[in-house]
Amino acid sequence: MGLRDNQVNKNKSFAQSFKHALDGLKSLVLTERNFRKHLVLAALAVLLGAVLRLSINAWLWVALASFFVFFRGGVKHRR
Repeated sequence: MGLRDNQVNKNKSFAQSFKHALDGLKSLVLTERNFRKHLVLAALAVLLGAVLRLSINAWLWVALASFFVFFRGGVKHRR
């Protein structure tokens, strides 16, 4: 999969689209060291939030912060 894929037509099914998306995520995790760091830190934030029994409002802030970290990393990588 990835850059060596010769597919030129649309995906024929949702399952095929889903497989391509999972292949892309697998490639991302295997090739991007900073993404792996972000995943570990996000998991630690979720674990710590569960231990501290955060309110729903606090969980929304954690989710927003995690989203911005991942989004900023993706935008930074594209430059």
